[in-house]
Amino acid sequence: MKFILLVGISFIFVLSILYEISKTINNAAMVFIFVSLGYPLRFFIGLYAFAPELLSSNLSLNLYLFLLFIAIALYGEFSAIIPWTLESIELMKKQKMIKKDHYNCLFNVVKDRFENYYHHKSCKLIGDILEEKGTINDPWNLCLLGALVFLFFGIFIIDIPIEFKIIEVVLMIGLISLCYLFDLPKFILEVLVVLLVIKVFDSYTFDDKLYFITSACQTFFVATYLMLRYFFNPDFNFMVVVIQTFKTIFLLIKNFVLKLFCVFVGEEAFEYIKSHKKARNDEFR
Repeated sequence: MKFILLVGISFIFVLSILYEISKTINNAAMVFIFVSLGYPLRFFIGLYAFAPELLSSNLSLNLYLFLLFIAIALYGEFSAIIPWTLESIELMKKQKMIKKDHYNCLFNVVKDRFENYYHHKSCKLIGDILEEKGTINDPWNLCLLGALVFLFFGIFIIDIPIEFKIIEVVLMIGLISLCYLFDLPKFILEVLVVLLVIKVFDSYTFDDKLYFITSACQTFFVATYLMLRYFFNPDFNFMVVVIQTFKTIFLLIKNFVLKLFCVFVGEEAFEYIKSHKKARNDEFR
């Protein structure tokens, strides 16, 4: 087990280096390949640590894991290319040059939509272009559907009751139809996430790890797609949010301590201390 984990971590380290090299030399194809491979590698390292019994010579189990590997790679692809597409749109809005080759490739997918949209509408939200109906050929749609299709095939390898397999067939046909006809609007995805969450709890009752993993992946894939396509903000800065959060917490604690101090010393004494402190500050100025 330790050997497998060490090998897996080594692969991730090498892949990270290759990914950075591909960005440095500006090779879009390599960037797309390496970013997608990193996700299943990390997932499977965690999976084998969680369930080492999955290491087996069982043919059907290995086939299932192979399908899961491809599904997670496709998940990794669309979870990267949606933010990259939105960032490329933001750059074009600001009339800045796109220097990254993989950004150019993705912007070309929405170039016509971008030109039509900004010539006829005043856009306030960066995600408006992706919120409008696209096509099933959009790479993020193809990756999401591909990931769900591979999970769907994996379901038929798992030993679960036939009625649940029928539900999966209906779900898959409905999802492909919705994507083809309507390009997965937000409200459809929100309903789908709720239904999939219910299915995750249902799958947990079967005490079948593979079915639970598959259902959890389905839910996570669709929820990630929904969040990235309709709610992602390329200007989001995590550190700014963290600093603002700490500032807010500090102010809340400070106000609470001051009020507590006021209760103990009395309101008149508290006001006297405040006015005295203010007077001293004014004096030093």
